[in-house]
Amino acid sequence: MRSKRSQPRPRPRPNALAIAAVLAVAIFPLACRRGRRAFHISGTIAIQERFQPAARDSKRTLVILLKNGGGVPVAAARIVNPIFPMTFSLGPRDLILPLSASDEPLWLEAQLTDKNRLVPPGKGDLVGTLPEPVHSGDAGLYLKISRQL
Repeated sequence: MRSKRSQPRPRPRPNALAIAAVLAVAIFPLACRRGRRAFHISGTIAIQERFQPAARDSKRTLVILLKNGGGVPVAAARIVNPIFPMTFSLGPRDLILPLSASDEPLWLEAQLTDKNRLVPPGKGDLVGTLPEPVHSGDAGLYLKISRQL
């Protein structure tokens, strides 16, 4: 028998289609985000002077809600024992539902409650809302809690 001299195997060449697929998977998320701002709003929440004593109660929770045009909360934050005036910031981590568009009008609401969870405001809760809509990217917002239910 003749011994075959082992021939080195040719290296497989990368398939152009496979390379294109890998690049598409890597680049697609970046391309989708291009031109879109990450969700973010910020500002200050104050409370009317006559409600200051109630606000100092150590069992109070401030709930900051951002609602869409249908009144459905799309972002929320909860602060236990807030001290007023206070700055706030809502970002991607605070989103409950995805926004349909980065320029969608949203409604900002703050509730000072003795309940330690996200529930509709009830009797005795203090609330404040901005009369005009806000949009992702807005900063320097000022909301005053001015009503008691």
